[in-house]
Amino acid sequence: MKILYILFFLFFGCDDGPTAPNYEFTCDANYTKFNNYCYFNEDIDVLNSFISNSLASGGLNYNLDDTNNDEIISWHELCSQTWSTGWSTGSNRRLKTFSVFTGSVLPENNCILAGNIPENIGNWTELTYLDLGYHPDPDNTSGLLTGEIPSSMENLTKIENLYLYNNNFSGDIPDIFSGFNNLEILWLCNNYFTGTIPESLWSMENLEILWIEDNQLEGQLSSNISNLISLQKFDIGKNLLTGALPEELYNLTGLKSLYLYDNQFSGVISESISNLINLEVLNLQNNLFEDHLPDDICMLNIDFGASNIDDVYYLGYTWNSFNVDYNKFCPNPETFEYPSCISDYIGEQNTDDCDAELFNSLNNNLFQRYNIKKNKSIISNRSIK
Repeated sequence: MKILYILFFLFFGCDDGPTAPNYEFTCDANYTKFNNYCYFNEDIDVLNSFISNSLASGGLNYNLDDTNNDEIISWHELCSQTWSTGWSTGSNRRLKTFSVFTGSVLPENNCILAGNIPENIGNWTELTYLDLGYHPDPDNTSGLLTGEIPSSMENLTKIENLYLYNNNFSGDIPDIFSGFNNLEILWLCNNYFTGTIPESLWSMENLEILWIEDNQLEGQLSSNISNLISLQKFDIGKNLLTGALPEELYNLTGLKSLYLYDNQFSGVISESISNLINLEVLNLQNNLFEDHLPDDICMLNIDFGASNIDDVYYLGYTWNSFNVDYNKFCPNPETFEYPSCISDYIGEQNTDDCDAELFNSLNNNLFQRYNIKKNKSIISNRSIK
């Protein structure tokens, strides 16, 4: 009997794959039937808005998106999409991931969205991954997305990876991040953002990578940066940021890369920098940092003379693991030397203010020695009397 059951199953119980049988069904309200499944209308509305905005702004890549070659890009053809799974016929689906790249992250694989991000993007409440970036090609071109980031994006509270890099976004970065408890990667770099960094950005405890470089951001780093307890890579170079680094920055012991280059930061580098025990890359180039670098910098896990190549985003751009060029760092006023581990890598420094400091320090030392000798002479003369 068992053998007969197995034979029956082999002949009649198998199908050719996960494709659901094609029979009539009705989707729930607010869902659209397509290929035997039901897709959420508000998710589809956002896709159609991207198509409309892109067509109006000279975007879209028909070679990638027009999969049926009818010279019309439909919502289900746009870019790269992943919807929630469910193999039963008529199951409801929500958009989970959306990327402008239909393959590896290369310019030729970009579906070329253009214009503004639609305001109704806030409908994508189940989204966990969003990539609207544009990988730079050898001509250093950027994407065609423009305008401000809509505040409705605050609804994307399930997002884990958010890429908005290398476009023409402008205006303030909206204060939308307070509910982004799952966000691990945020790239806002290579745009035209202005204003200050919103406070809610410093609230994301699970954030591991934060790239905000190459914008026009102003103001200072907030002391609330201490909330980014999972942060490993932080690049805020090429902005207009000022002021001293908050002491709380040195509490981020998981940091591996810290890029602060090409700003107007000032003040001293705290001895607490030795807390950054996992730091492998430090770039302070072209700022207004002053005074001397603490000797404890030699306790960091940095190969001070090494360089690394970022061939994913910067097309082979070489970074030095340690770069403090073009600041106002002085030698130690007591030893008149830089810390031994970086003495060969200190680069160009504006030492105009150091000369006076070192001169005063030297004079103080000489004065102290003179007083010691003078006091000894007085004591000696008194003892003779």
